[in-house]
Amino acid sequence: MKISKLLCTVNEETSYKRHRIFGFFTLCSMEAAHPIRQDSWFPTGTLHKKRTFTVICSLTLGLVLLTCIYAKNASFDIDKYMSQQVISDFEVKDSSIATNFGIYNPYGTTISDELVSRINSLDGLEATGHLYSQVFVHEIGATALANIQTYYNADERLPYIEATDAGLAQSYHDMIDSGECVAVLYGVDGLILDAFSEDYRILDGTFDKDKFQSGGYILVEAAVDAEEMEKETQPTYSVGDMVNLNGQQYKVMGIVANITTVTEGVNSEVENFLSFYLPADTFREMYPDNTIRKMFFDVTDEFQPQAEQMLIDYRNDTDKSLTFTSKNTLAEHYQEQTRANTIFNQCDYRVCRYPELHQFNGNGDCVQAERICHDTKYRHDKAAASQYVD
Repeated sequence: MKISKLLCTVNEETSYKRHRIFGFFTLCSMEAAHPIRQDSWFPTGTLHKKRTFTVICSLTLGLVLLTCIYAKNASFDIDKYMSQQVISDFEVKDSSIATNFGIYNPYGTTISDELVSRINSLDGLEATGHLYSQVFVHEIGATALANIQTYYNADERLPYIEATDAGLAQSYHDMIDSGECVAVLYGVDGLILDAFSEDYRILDGTFDKDKFQSGGYILVEAAVDAEEMEKETQPTYSVGDMVNLNGQQYKVMGIVANITTVTEGVNSEVENFLSFYLPADTFREMYPDNTIRKMFFDVTDEFQPQAEQMLIDYRNDTDKSLTFTSKNTLAEHYQEQTRANTIFNQCDYRVCRYPELHQFNGNGDCVQAERICHDTKYRHDKAAASQYVD
């Protein structure tokens, strides 16, 4: 019996040392030789269940975040995004609309004849577009007035405006009472007309570029973001209505969606409720002293760096107030923001995995504790066995 116990102890030592070689798998080997009790891992079964539940929840949340990161980056359409932000490779704007704190000056000098000449002389120039505008007081037609009332009384819009923007609500009631409002007339050509030709820009009616430029027709603007909502009555004239501007009658060809890069800027101190578009030539006959509000132009890819450098040089040497936008620069900026967001989201994912790591560390502590207990028992048994040998 004494010899038997001694041999068992020596075999235990050999087996244990062999199993220590495998590092992480030590626990499994030890448990095979000496079954580990439940309370040696966790003080109570409740704690074990809580930790398991925490790990499962953290892993699930981590996988959800990882899926969201992938979906965001994989599903994003950069071309669609750029079409909503710009309509050309480059655009230059008058300094009075380069900030939200100023009111547009229709007689500004930022886009001077010299700058226009330099743009028109660029190598690789493909197309240009010019934008003009003028604020005026407009006597609203009966159809448009009825459409405006229908729009603002739908979906609780008017009560919401009255509760959140007293100034806008007062302007609305003044318009309804007087039958007049502040309106904006835009003169457009070239690339802006090309943007109108895209099907999703026209919400009602049609757009025939040649017919529009021949005269006698006008486009009216829909409410902001109307293209993203269900079709409804727009707060403006209807297709086929006649609009009186400066004693001239124009027929509404279509209702066009708001294009932010065209309409950006503060036009007046008073809220404007209507916006119209006429060909640039027709506009300039009405307002010959108005200067260019914005100029858009496309350049072939190989000459875009030179075009951007020309604008930078002009700003540094001639007019430091010049503000311009480059499609390539805008795309690069977005990609930088996307990378930054991705890194942030990955950090969130790792934070969500912290309980899992905590669980692993806790298990490691338990393994180490079990090893100490095993070593102590081994030394005790070996000492006892030596007495029998002696």
